[in-house]
Amino acid sequence: MAGHPGSQRQTETKAELLKTFGVLMSPAEVAATLKLPSPRALAAAQARGSISLKPSRLGVRRTPVYRTEDVAAFIDEEAPPSSEENDM
Repeated sequence: MAGHPGSQRQTETKAELLKTFGVLMSPAEVAATLKLPSPRALAAAQARGSISLKPSRLGVRRTPVYRTEDVAAFIDEEAPPSSEENDM
C-alpha cells in the first residue's frame, strides 16, 4: 500500500473542505464544521485553549478568517483513528 492511512485521511478531509468552502473559512463555517453551536462558541473554545486554530485578518476586514488547510489538519489531529487504521 502506498502512503500512510492517516495522511490519506488528511488529504480527503482537506479536499472535501476545499471543495465546499475554498481556501478560507469564516468563523461561522468553522463552527458548523466542528459541530459547535455558533461562532461565539468557537471563540470561547479558543479562549479556553481547547481549539488551537489561529484566525487571520485580511486587510481592514474585522471578521477573522481561517485557512481551510489548518481546519482540515485540526480535524484530522483531533479525530479518533478509524477502525480501519486500528486494524493495520
